[in-house]
Amino acid sequence: MGKSLNKNFQEVKAYKKNEFYTQLTDIGKELRHYEEQFKGKTVFSNSDDPRFRFFLSLHLKLTTTLLALTLIFSIHLSGQTNDSTYQQYLLNNRDVPKRVYYASDAKNIIKTDIISIAGGHLPIIWEHRFNDHFGFDAGPGLLLPYSFFDILGEGWGDAYPDFFPFVINPNFVNKNLGISLRLEPKIYWKTEHQFTSMSHSNSISTFYNLKSYSNLLINEIGVAYTYIADFDKFTYQPSFALSYVIQTPFHDESNVKYFGKASADLSNYGLHKISCFRLYFRLNMGYIF
Repeated sequence: MGKSLNKNFQEVKAYKKNEFYTQLTDIGKELRHYEEQFKGKTVFSNSDDPRFRFFLSLHLKLTTTLLALTLIFSIHLSGQTNDSTYQQYLLNNRDVPKRVYYASDAKNIIKTDIISIAGGHLPIIWEHRFNDHFGFDAGPGLLLPYSFFDILGEGWGDAYPDFFPFVINPNFVNKNLGISLRLEPKIYWKTEHQFTSMSHSNSISTFYNLKSYSNLLINEIGVAYTYIADFDKFTYQPSFALSYVIQTPFHDESNVKYFGKASADLSNYGLHKISCFRLYFRLNMGYIF
């Protein structure tokens, strides 16, 4: 009898897919018999992280709101004319109903992050400004086979074994090319200087970064403040960013880019996810066209 049961267990184990012994489809079929018991109830997973759930829900709401406002205002302003001849005609003829007209403030910018390049990440960012108030950053990037400590030289990483700077892991190794993606809706406003009579622009934004290394996957969501100095064909944009990072290692939990806290549950690779908060500086520079 014991041998028969063990044989059955071994057969079930051999034919499993993602789960051990019990399949998700079987669980779903079983739960259908308990609809009344679960109706109106909230079920918490033992791997739920309430802090990350709150941060993610807040970030999604903010991102959705910024995207909706950007779309609404861009559609509204696209229906306005900036034809100077027709505008002068309307302004100089009292019998013609007056409308509000907006100058064409739309701009396109190709830029990159100088500090990020030093860390082994070459982003190619396209910034489109719909008007003076709303815009969007988006673009791919290339993850290069070196790190910040490779540039500093051998021995620098050993001097900062626990913390340097902003939770960067000095022992992170990446020897292959990777890809990245950045999405960032933005809200702009101008600041007038009282004494110099000069002005500059600012922006507040929420962003999502994806970085796919050969041995690590990084998802990052956050918010950023940016100081914007535009010249004729050149833009200079230093900014401060605060983000929440989730790292999914493929082979080794110690080979992550940032120090952090290991999650209670395991990823599809059988390893713990490593998460942390980051506060860091960005320096975007680019060409206006």
